[in-house]
Amino acid sequence: MDEKRLFIAISLPAPQMKRIAEAQIALRKHLPQSCIRWVQPQNIHLTLFFLGQVPIEKISQITSAMTFSAQNIKPINLEISDLGAFPYLNKPNVIWLGVKSDPQIFSLFDTLKDQLIRAKFSIESRPLSLHLTLARVSRNASNTEREQIAKTLAKINIASLGMSMVDSIQLYESDLRPTGPIYTRLASIEFGSSN
Repeated sequence: MDEKRLFIAISLPAPQMKRIAEAQIALRKHLPQSCIRWVQPQNIHLTLFFLGQVPIEKISQITSAMTFSAQNIKPINLEISDLGAFPYLNKPNVIWLGVKSDPQIFSLFDTLKDQLIRAKFSIESRPLSLHLTLARVSRNASNTEREQIAKTLAKINIASLGMSMVDSIQLYESDLRPTGPIYTRLASIEFGSSN
C-alpha cells in the first residue's frame, strides 16, 4: 500500500517569510551552532495538523475536509512576534516565533478537526498552538549549552515582524531525508471556496 507522510498547514506570504528568514539569521549569530538544527526558511509554516503516514487513496478525503472547512472562512490576519521555546524557555527543545491571529483560525481548526475525525483520521487531541518552528535543540546538547540557549533567548526581544493576510490552507507531503525534510505541496484550498 502506497503511503505519504502528510500535514496540513498555512503558508505565509513571501514578504513575511523574508522577515522571518532575516530574524532567523540574526538569531543564529547569538546561539551555539553545534547543538542546534535550523529549519530551512522555505520549510517554515504554521502547522494545523500532522497526519503521519496516510494511504494515497485517502488524500481526496483530506482535501474534501479542507474544502468544507475553508468555505466559510474569510482571509485571516496573522502577526508574527515574540520568541519562545518548548517545553518552556528554561528548557529549550524547540525554538519558535509566536503567531497572533483573529478568531477565525480557531474556527477553521475546530471544523477541520471535526471533519478529519469523521473521515476516520487519527488526530491529536491538543489545542491549536500558534507558532512557527525556527530550530530544534539536539537531544545531545549539554546542560551548559541548554542554559546558554535559554539565557540568550530570554534576552532577545523580537518585536512584530509585521501583519499579513493569508487566504488558503495547504496539504503537504513531508519526505524525510538525511539532509533535512523536503516538503511538497499537494493541494492548496482557498478560503471561501465551495468546490
